[in-house]
Amino acid sequence: VLEGIQRERLHDLDTPVEWGTELISLHHTGDAVQVLLEGPAGPETLAVSWLAGCDGASSRTRELAGIAFTGRTYPRSFVLGDGDVEGPSAPCDEVHY
Repeated sequence: VLEGIQRERLHDLDTPVEWGTELISLHHTGDAVQVLLEGPAGPETLAVSWLAGCDGASSRTRELAGIAFTGRTYPRSFVLGDGDVEGPSAPCDEVHY
């Protein structure tokens, strides 16, 4: 559901999602961010106003921007899901593990 909302908003902004595209390099010029991407159609260079890295703890975007990861990784596997929890012992304002 969340990804659907995000895709819909990007569509409203006339911003397509490019699947299978890897960030190879970035350089901040002061006015823009120059990026080199490698996608299904081959390499592509762009100048963008901003760049958001939504690629997790091992973020290539964060690494290339020189931003340290100060958190921790965990030697466990996790499953993340969005859903409604109902019942007498299911408070609506808490996170459940």
